[in-house]
Amino acid sequence: MVPTPSAVRVLVIDDDRAVCDVVLHILRRAGFHAVGAYDGSTGFEAARQHAPDLVLLDVKMPEVDGLQTLGRLRENPSTKEMVVVAFTGLELDGDSLRSRGFDDVILKPILAADLVERIARALSTREEDGDQKHPSDLLSAMWRRVNIA
Repeated sequence: MVPTPSAVRVLVIDDDRAVCDVVLHILRRAGFHAVGAYDGSTGFEAARQHAPDLVLLDVKMPEVDGLQTLGRLRENPSTKEMVVVAFTGLELDGDSLRSRGFDDVILKPILAADLVERIARALSTREEDGDQKHPSDLLSAMWRRVNIA
């Protein structure tokens, strides 16, 4: 069954507060239930508390970086199956990040419409109750809410 956009929960973890806040604004306008965290440790706790459908995780952060946070998410029974997407401005090999456990990689900067589409696509790769989520079903309701201009 395809969820309504407002039922889709996204956690954004990024140490750049401006980036995190802008992404949260974009996602909320698109109809997602979005919450943010500004560091890896807080983000891990938020993942446990909010049980998001998808985690958008910055790779390069001070103290606890994205790879360490991903490791904690994958080791914890309550968070190990979450869809986790690397969100980075670094010129890294996407296959390398996927081999480390990320489900997908989104490079910064990105247009609002493209961000929404990539998140919907990442969610479509996982199955829920035996029915695959289709990105077009998620996007149809979201496009009306995102200001693409």
